[in-house]
Amino acid sequence: MILKSECNWEIFLKLCEDLVTEAKKTQKERAKAIITRLKRWQVFLQNENHTIPDEIQIGLMGELIFLNEYLSQAVLLEEAINAWVGPEKEKQDFRINGINIEVKAYMDRKHGQIIVSSLEQLNNHDNNLFLFAIGFKSHDTSKTLKDYCRIIKNRITIECPSCMYDFEQLLSSYGFCMDIEYSNLKSLSSYKTVCYKITDEFPKIPISVKQNAIINVNYKLDLAQCDNYIYDIKNLITTIKEGV
Repeated sequence: MILKSECNWEIFLKLCEDLVTEAKKTQKERAKAIITRLKRWQVFLQNENHTIPDEIQIGLMGELIFLNEYLSQAVLLEEAINAWVGPEKEKQDFRINGINIEVKAYMDRKHGQIIVSSLEQLNNHDNNLFLFAIGFKSHDTSKTLKDYCRIIKNRITIECPSCMYDFEQLLSSYGFCMDIEYSNLKSLSSYKTVCYKITDEFPKIPISVKQNAIINVNYKLDLAQCDNYIYDIKNLITTIKEGV
């Protein structure tokens, strides 16, 4: 690899450090890990406009707020980061102590309507699935995605510095890199957080409708119609602490 422009030296250094870390893995894991990282970096570097889609910003911000302000009340920050499995394409965003949590974020103009992007997101056979919804408003003085990542990184530096690499890799799974100066970061503030217990009766498309010919299911859910399933957030934190 060759650095062609000195103005990009920080990103180039991060890429090199990333590949060196992956190269230290066992011989069996090394080749696949390096190829995976190179593909992610290729996506980063192809984004010449240095922009990130609004839906990625909003969704990622929601997951980070849940991790930092709620999940890490129940467990150590290191455990909270290890529980963040959404970036690795798991069915739900967080899995810890036998509990699964799907986080959904939306802008105020959506009036509590969220997108469920697969049948699996709101279906679970163990009766241990929760939906955590966060509503956002745009405000010029609010925090951006990069601001919030910085807050968590500061916590990691103090509480669990060995987690820094894993946290940055989880961010990169969403196509976000702290070393890139994005031109379209939104300033967001959360104005509403509600937790729901996903039961068999919760409004959703059941997993039983899936057939081989159906590749994917994507649908809108109106949270205003789901008040009967609201679960107290304090009780959620207690449930996570105690596990199942």
